[in-house]
Formats: sequence, structure tokens, C-alpha cells
Amino acid sequence: MANFSSSLRHWPAAAVLGVAVALAAMTYLQFLAVDRHLWDNSTHDRNAHYLYSLRLATDVQQLRVVRFLDDFNQARVWPPLQAMVTAGVLLVGGLDYRLAVLPSLAGWVGIVFFGYLLTKRALSQGGMVAGLVAALFIIASPAHRAFATDIMLESVGACLTLVVLYCYLALVQSDKPSPRAGRWFGLALTALFLHKYNYWTLTVMAMVATEGTLYPKARLRSVWDIVRGIDWRRRLPGQFRRPLNYVLAAILVLIALIRAHGDRPVVWYGESVSLYPPHNFIGAAYVVVFLRVAIWGW
Repeated sequence: MANFSSSLRHWPAAAVLGVAVALAAMTYLQFLAVDRHLWDNSTHDRNAHYLYSLRLATDVQQLRVVRFLDDFNQARVWPPLQAMVTAGVLLVGGLDYRLAVLPSLAGWVGIVFFGYLLTKRALSQGGMVAGLVAALFIIASPAHRAFATDIMLESVGACLTLVVLYCYLALVQSDKPSPRAGRWFGLALTALFLHKYNYWTLTVMAMVATEGTLYPKARLRSVWDIVRGIDWRRRLPGQFRRPLNYVLAAILVLIALIRAHGDRPVVWYGESVSLYPPHNFIGAAYVVVFLRVAIWGW
């Protein structure tokens, strides 16, 4: 009887997922009939997204390791997550732009499914009905359907945003902190950051504002307890014995010098070398910071 009751609780979510998958298949078939219209505009962002995925896929296909690392390093305006997923699809299915829309199509299915789950979880009463209404509105949205068969970041980005919010609710609604819920929340946030960092920023700002307005005194007390618990007299002098801090300082000074020098080549042993803009050095600085934080956390 308990298993039967559990099945009854889960069948609406399974039904929503099944309907979303079926509609996604129909949408894809409709797209195949007019797929050439993707390329009516030569200045659209989808051209850059598809080209970047193609470059990654062909680098792997032809075992060009150095070229792959160089291309991967170019993921600055748009982070590399969707491009890597799309490249994987192209490697398996073939270098066909009609396959490059499949990550977006899967993202659309995820929007419908997690739109239902998130709305249901957010309400203590009537959550299932509200979730079904939310899923229905997402399904009916022409903008979401258009992005579902495009080589763009919006569908997967919206899906990952809903996943983050769902994991956030699962974490804060538990009676006591759950390490498993925390891990899923952290992984979802990381995936969203690697997909598109402005989505990540908006989502994090919303959650920080929520926590700050709901429990302002408790949050300030927690921050103060953390700051007060640090032995500053011992830790601050100890920073001078950390080699990574000197590496980071040297990189930051180099970045400042390159910025001050501007977009002019530097003559080095008779060769003209351009270091501007210093994107690679900024990336190196991030790596050092992450390593330093990881060592501190450990």
C-alpha cells in the first residue's frame, strides 16, 4: 500500500515529463521541415555558437590536442558548457547542424519538467495543480518553443536556472542541513556558471537577497561569527609564507602593466609581441585564486 501511495504521488511528474518528451519529438520533426531557416541571418549569435561547437568537435575528431586547448581557451564571452555538450553530440551523430539543436531541445524538456517540480515544491497547498499550470504555460510559450530548436543558450540556461532554484528549495526546506542536497545545489550552481555566468549572477543575487531579507539578523550573526572565529594575528603574517600569493601578485602586476601599455606591441629581442588584451593572464589569475581557496578550504 505504501508503494502504491508513493507511485500515486509521483505519477503527475512522470506524466509531465512524458508529455514534454512527446511534444519535443513533434517539435523536432516540425523543425526538420524548415531547418534551413536557421541560416537566414548571417549575423545571428547561433552562427558563433555552432562554429565554436564544430571547432571543438573537429579538434577531438582529428586528435589536435594543442588546437583543442587553444579553442577551449577562447570560451570567454560565452562559457564552454553547452559548446562541449553540442560538440559531443556532433561527434556521436555526425557534423550536422540539425543535431546541434538537440541540447536546446533537451533543455526545453527540462524547463517544462523542473517548472512543474519547482512550482509544486514552492507551495505547501495546491502545489500539484499550480505546477501543472506552470508546465502548461511553458509548453504554450512560443518563445520557449522557438529556442528549443535553435543553437542558442537560452533553453539550457533557463533549465539550469530552474534546477538551481529547485535544489535551493530542497536545501532550505529540509529540517536539518543535508550534505546530499548541498552537493546537488553546488553542482547545479557550477553547471549554470559554466553555461552562462550572467544567469548565474542573477540567480545568486536573488537567493542572497532572499536569505538576507528573511533572516537578516541570523545571517549577519553567522558572518560575524565566521570573521570573529578567524585567528587574524596568526593568519595574516602567514600569508607571506604562501608561494601562490606571490604568483598571484606578480600576475596582477603584469595585467596592470599590460592594461597601462594599451593595445601596442612590445618589441622583445627584435620580435613584435602583442599581449593585449590580457585574457590569458586573467585566466591564470583565476586559476591561482581557485587553487588558493581550495588549499585554504582543505
